[in-house]
Amino acid sequence: MKQKKTNIYILLVAVIVIWSAIGYKLFFLRQTHPVVEVAMNPMNPIGNTIDFERFEIRTAYRDPFFAPIQNKPRLPHKKKRKMPKSEVLFPEIKYIGLLKSEDVFRFLIEIDRQQYFFGVQDTFKDVTLIKGSTKQITVVYQSQKKTYDFKERL
Repeated sequence: MKQKKTNIYILLVAVIVIWSAIGYKLFFLRQTHPVVEVAMNPMNPIGNTIDFERFEIRTAYRDPFFAPIQNKPRLPHKKKRKMPKSEVLFPEIKYIGLLKSEDVFRFLIEIDRQQYFFGVQDTFKDVTLIKGSTKQITVVYQSQKKTYDFKERL
């Protein structure tokens, strides 16, 4: 702690010395230069005059920043009409249950009142099982996905 205080005092003294040297040079060593007036004598006598030749530089360059803005005619933009997606009629699908043997899951799914055992990525009657759990399954039929919940049969 004592070492830090001594360092601060040393730095404070150094700063004061440097600023006082700068102040001394600015205020006390300023040299005043006398103002010298010079009489202007014309080089040409009054009788002789010099004729200057006038010329202009003309270029054919176009200024890119000053050019007028020209609106290009736009072609009418044809809007693409979106074709309404045809609604795919899914077959009658029900998620009935799940069978688990070791690490293999089989899902019992009823399609058009016929029961099938599906594994993941299995396909029957163009219906592909994508993923499944105990609560729901996701199937794809003709490139459209649909999710079905588990329904208990009474």
